[in-house]
Formats: sequence, structure tokens, C-alpha cells
Amino acid sequence: MSHALPQPLTDLSRDATLRIADGRPHVVDVFEGQIWLTQDGDERDIFLEGGDSFSVSGAGLTLVQALRDTRLLVSERASFERTFDAQALHREARALRDAAVAALIVRAVGAVESVLLRLARRAFVFRGPRTQLLRAH
Repeated sequence: MSHALPQPLTDLSRDATLRIADGRPHVVDVFEGQIWLTQDGDERDIFLEGGDSFSVSGAGLTLVQALRDTRLLVSERASFERTFDAQALHREARALRDAAVAALIVRAVGAVESVLLRLARRAFVFRGPRTQLLRAH
């Protein structure tokens, strides 16, 4: 699957490609995942993973392929003065993701406890008349 540059923050699934061909220099910041990057006129193969950045010349076509599910930011180098630290943003994004996963686990455990409690109540009620009499008093 090939994508044109839809927006600066982009999610690419594994093996998806991103085409950058607007003739302007860019900076590619990888927040999560791993990419392979190649550009016209440059014989190097560039491999980046979460926390890495690379400046793209802008001359010709640049291809970015996700080697695994990836989240990256593509910004124009000429009009965007880099006032942020990609490593710090990466760490913050991971911390937010970890907090969201922890909250989801807590909710899931609560839901499982609720289901088990309801099942236990039903089992108690359906055991027979003697149990129902004990429960009524």
C-alpha cells in the first residue's frame, strides 16, 4: 500500500510506503516502529526506529517503507524551526501509551470481577430451594 503525504503525523502499517515528492526539504521523526528510507540521488539505505530523525533533501522522490507498524512525523525543514526534541516527544508518547494501557487493564480487571460476581450470585440462587431459603433470611 502506498500513501502520499496526507498529514504531518502519519501512521503506517507494516510494509506500507509513503511517497514524499513535493520538492521541499523535510525532517522525518520516527516515534514508534521502524522504517527504511531512500531518496533520489542518494545511494544510501537509511533505517530509522523510534526516537530517530533524518533530514530529507527534498530533491526528487523520497520513499519511506514501514518495516513494522510505525508512527512518524514529517515536517518541512525550511519553514519549521525545530524547537522540540524528538527523543523527548518519543518518551512522552510512550509514557502516555503505557498509561493508557494500564488504565485499560484496570478497566478490564474490573469488568471481569463484575462478571464473576454476577455469575457467583446466579450460582448461589440456582442451587435449589434450601439455598433460596437461607438467602431469604
